[in-house]
Amino acid sequence: MKKLIPIFVAAFACLSFGQAADKATAIYASNGTLVGLSNLSGLSDCSSRSVDGRLKDLSVEGDKATFNVRKKKESAEVQIDLSRLSDADRTMALRDLIRKSNPIRVAGYVCGTDTVITAFSIDRIY
Repeated sequence: MKKLIPIFVAAFACLSFGQAADKATAIYASNGTLVGLSNLSGLSDCSSRSVDGRLKDLSVEGDKATFNVRKKKESAEVQIDLSRLSDADRTMALRDLIRKSNPIRVAGYVCGTDTVITAFSIDRIY
């Protein structure tokens, strides 16, 4: 019995180090066009917010994409962490989904008095 305890501790330690990092999930249409991204950020205690409209003022710097979503006279600033995407999905996201004048719906978190939405899901609206 005393020999089993160190074996269990070693097994659990190996399993915890062997876990892969969370990756975003890409959703493709039947024609190969990227129409949605989910799991762009982890869980948060911040309040959630959802906006829809047309994508404007796109800026990509490193692993962060920042843009505004405008609908009529309302506007919201959105930030997406691109580091959770694979290289292929990142290329498709910037080509098909995250481009100017695309109609999109974004869901994300707003923390404190910050007005920037940190997206956890983005979908194309048809």
